[in-house]
Amino acid sequence: GSPFEQFQKHGMETAKLNKIVRQRDPRLRQVVKKLSVSQVREAIESLHRQGRIVEVAADERRLLAIADAYCNSPQNSLVISPANKERGLLNALIHRQLQHDGKVSRADHQMTVYVNRQDMTGTERTFANAYVADEDIVRYNRMSNVHGFKVGDYARVTATNHERNEITVETKDGHAVTYNPTRLSGVNVYQERERNFSEGDRIQFRAPFAEHRVANGELGTIRQIKDEEFIVALDSGREIGFETEKFRHIDHGYAVTSYSSQGQTVDRVLVNADANESDLLLNQRMGYVAVSRAREEALIFTNSTDQLKAALDRNVDKEMAIEALRQSRERNLPSQEESERFLTPTNETHLEQAFERDNSRVESIENGQAREEMDLDLGS
Repeated sequence: GSPFEQFQKHGMETAKLNKIVRQRDPRLRQVVKKLSVSQVREAIESLHRQGRIVEVAADERRLLAIADAYCNSPQNSLVISPANKERGLLNALIHRQLQHDGKVSRADHQMTVYVNRQDMTGTERTFANAYVADEDIVRYNRMSNVHGFKVGDYARVTATNHERNEITVETKDGHAVTYNPTRLSGVNVYQERERNFSEGDRIQFRAPFAEHRVANGELGTIRQIKDEEFIVALDSGREIGFETEKFRHIDHGYAVTSYSSQGQTVDRVLVNADANESDLLLNQRMGYVAVSRAREEALIFTNSTDQLKAALDRNVDKEMAIEALRQSRERNLPSQEESERFLTPTNETHLEQAFERDNSRVESIENGQAREEMDLDLGS
């Protein structure tokens, strides 16, 4: 982490582990070794020679190819996509296709989840004009005797007063509280989104779940849905049950960002790498983290192999990246309308047509013969 890097820069002695043990495939192990010492171009060339680079120029066809590859062999696989927008679209694609294949239940259970307002920096949370009335949900991480908030309380923003820099929130018990956000630090801000979950779905916890000792980013599989309760088998081996109205910080866990993939180990990784992506999202760190999650197989899907070499060779300072990401994440969040495109009956039919199984599906996607009708507005 950042403190450790600072200690190193100031002369702290360290021990280095030079032996890579996660990768079982010796060729993949050599690629990871190259990435670990910033030999990015050589690593990409090695992956290309090994047939581990899939070039699909069009954005929507590339996402289809990734979803298709995942659904062909979902066991112990993980999709890594650096941008939240494409992550959300990939999750929707994969969920629907697994339903079509009968690998997860076809019975959908709609749930309102909380999605982090990642476009808001810590500083912006102190300004009333950054909040959206009737849409924002505030979680309080510190107790406030003055305003009556306990740690873990939630409230909905109902009004904002820019001149007085005040927001009014409504608590779950119906009380209205007005306060100046500069005087109440330690909050997270979310908005509501609708998700359809099924038994058999992979999910990711998007915030710590203290009651069940679940860490932020932890993955699991829904074993059973009864009434409003999810029974989830965590990848750590434990099984937990919780009422969905009491914990809304979950999402599908087929595709995750490179940041939240840290600490994960799977047999197969599928990486979505748009070479035109910002250097804050596609760089040396991302390339190493993504590929090194895999034991056996890593496939990179990109719009341009040549441009990818330069994109992944960018060395972005961690602190600069974190700060800039906080200010630029808004464009990487899929809108409610974009996410819902995957959940309508019409697009459900498109998905079924697009994913009809045959031996040349990936080739047909690359040649532009699959799913011309589906409108993924990735440019908005």
